Amino acid sequence: MPSKVEIDRHLNILLEYQHPSGGFPASPTFPPYRYCWFRDGSFTAHALELYGKHEAAHRFHQWCVDTILRHAHLLESTRDTILRGDLLKPEECFPCRFSLDGQPLQDGWGNHQLDGLGTWLWAVSDHLERSPCTPPAEWQHARALTASFLQALWRFPCYDCWEEHPHDLHTYSLAAAYGGLQAHGRTQKDPASTAAAGEIHSYVLKHGVVNGRLAKRFGSEEIDASLLGAALPFGLLDPASVIMTRTLQTIEDQLTSPSGGVHRYQADTYYGGGEWILLTAWKGWLHARRGELDQALQALAWVQGSVDANGYLPEQTSRHLLAPDFLPRWEQQWGSSASPLLWSHSMALILKYNLLRVQEDTGRSWSNG
Repeated sequence: MPSKVEIDRHLNILLEYQHPSGGFPASPTFPPYRYCWFRDGSFTAHALELYGKHEAAHRFHQWCVDTILRHAHLLESTRDTILRGDLLKPEECFPCRFSLDGQPLQDGWGNHQLDGLGTWLWAVSDHLERSPCTPPAEWQHARALTASFLQALWRFPCYDCWEEHPHDLHTYSLAAAYGGLQAHGRTQKDPASTAAAGEIHSYVLKHGVVNGRLAKRFGSEEIDASLLGAALPFGLLDPASVIMTRTLQTIEDQLTSPSGGVHRYQADTYYGGGEWILLTAWKGWLHARRGELDQALQALAWVQGSVDANGYLPEQTSRHLLAPDFLPRWEQQWGSSASPLLWSHSMALILKYNLLRVQEDTGRSWSNG
């Protein structure tokens, strides 16, 4: 099982790179990722929360609140433009990422995404439940504004969590919106959010299931490893449900390499379509929650074997590539794959936390092998 030294190393990396503003860069050393995504940062804050780093998590959520309220006009502009059926212009869009001091970036990135705000709404609700306090009125306002945005726009296309396919509805994006709205409805006793979450659940079951398992996007039979999020943490499906079991099995069959690492999706060419650390840890997390401990430990061993000489976890490895001819192109453009990727370290911590909880509950001890 993970040692305290290993856990502390991951925690220290996350804490070291938290900006004074409270934001987290997706990767502090990889120029395209030196910005804060609501999605990545929320998972990082949640990982810190699990290990008692409440103050650091609180600072991140304050950054989110400040950023949302400072740029509320962009939320409203995005919502109103889409509801009118007009073409969404980049300057009207609420970005998926911001500079670390909370400024919007309009640089051609695939910005209009729902999963980041859905993830934050879930994470901030979890934060307030784990660290009971009376949040300032500005927190309530930012949460209500985010919930209203998700309630209005979940039915409309957006970019997926990989910043691709802007003209589709994506199962992972809807799962994140569901998780955020469900958590907000429960903690704030907000019937509108609870009702919207119920509508999303029904819609996904009706339109997002193919061959008995979830599909990457509606109207497609593709599988995507991000679908693990439909179970954990967002709770759209129970981890042991038939649909989630078949989804997990398809990810095992089609996206898991011989060494145990997990690819994003079969047509992936980014950096050659390597194995992603965070997705492998995510799969281990789901196995742990399902009581499949050998598989969870195998995922943990693979993740731990991906730590580089600096103690960092990258975004992905190149041991097994789906499209090896594309790797040199990306390395020529941007250099090596992002490392450290804070989301990778965060998911490793989440997997380790859940395995430690299982160990405590069962009294079983394991080696790392």
